[in-house]
Amino acid sequence: MREPFPEPVRRRWTAHAAVFGVSAVAVLVVVHIVNHVTVDWVQLDLNQEQTFMSWCSTFGFALAGLMALVAGLERREWLAVGAFLLLFSLDDVAMIHENLEARFEEGVMIDLVEPLVALAVAAAFVLAARTVDGLSRLLLIGGLVALAVAQATSSIGFFRDELGIPLGVLVVVEEGGELLVGALVAAAAVDPLLRAVNAVVARRMREG
Repeated sequence: MREPFPEPVRRRWTAHAAVFGVSAVAVLVVVHIVNHVTVDWVQLDLNQEQTFMSWCSTFGFALAGLMALVAGLERREWLAVGAFLLLFSLDDVAMIHENLEARFEEGVMIDLVEPLVALAVAAAFVLAARTVDGLSRLLLIGGLVALAVAQATSSIGFFRDELGIPLGVLVVVEEGGELLVGALVAAAAVDPLLRAVNAVVARRMREG
């Protein structure tokens, strides 16, 4: 039986998703910069919570997370990636880590909890990357790198005055990096997601 989504189709859709996602992130970053030097409307500020820009980040994480969970129906390693991305999306909405930092000593979060979470996320991404190849693997690893850069930029922000780095630069790198994570992982998940659809269709055909 011919697959509904053969390999050439999966590869083409993956490439299209990557181009669309990266282009969308680039547009949002440019809009933020133009807004910052002109009208300075809070809804278009990447550095503000509960705004249009923050909802774009939340949506990106949620979409990528759901796609990864569907991919996990066939490639179990993707389930952890999906769970982490949905957690990031929920954190954007509920500001979970900010509330935890307020409840506990900030040093405990930075020195103990966050590194452990970072190691778990990195392990999940690497394991999932081993189940795909080509562009999908590059996109997933790119998503991990973007996440690492965003988190590193967040830490550097504590020393920006000493380092002389403008806040605007840190905002673009950190928030743009987070937007890029959702875009890259969503594109990377296209191939295993379509493979999962192929598998479901094949099982239904055999059962029928």
